[in-house]
Amino acid sequence: MNGQFHKLQVRIDNGAYNLAYRRGYYAEAPGKSTANNPGKTNVIAQAALHGAPPATQILFQARVLPATDRSVTVQAARLPSGPAGEMAGTLKGPISRYVIEVQVDPHGITFEESPEGAHRADVEFAVIAYGADEKRVNYFERGVELNLKTEQYAQLMARRIPALVALDLPAGNFALRIVVVDRAASRAGSLEVPVTIAAR
Repeated sequence: MNGQFHKLQVRIDNGAYNLAYRRGYYAEAPGKSTANNPGKTNVIAQAALHGAPPATQILFQARVLPATDRSVTVQAARLPSGPAGEMAGTLKGPISRYVIEVQVDPHGITFEESPEGAHRADVEFAVIAYGADEKRVNYFERGVELNLKTEQYAQLMARRIPALVALDLPAGNFALRIVVVDRAASRAGSLEVPVTIAAR
């Protein structure tokens, strides 16, 4: 527990696989706040870490599709006419737009019931694209407040909470980290999807 960074490297005999794993860790005493381990951190920041194990407190399904896909979902999506993603303006070269469709299991979300019978929840969605150098290339983050009447709440609990996110990316190999957070309960779900975009 000397506070130093220790590298991790995983190798397999068959070199035909691309491995995704955490590249290292800081050897610091548990419970001690330092510059590298500031103590209690933001739930979404933890779930969004590239290469970290998936967070499983909130279950969801996701699929990543190019915006040119003929899927009805993509065609019906209200995609932004301008740049998609907080770093879209900095991207260079030919840009491709991708749509991330998320379906969240509502049973993992905390709904607070008001005296009037409304059911409220505060959910945050994030998609972060990490490049081959493990740095962020583009990202999207949005909070959604759900305020449902009793019948709407009953219908939702029998289905899933849908979300659509558009993200612009250049050519290259990326890891898309998809994150769903229940702000009220500080619970998260996350997964990582590899995406390869050929140069045009």
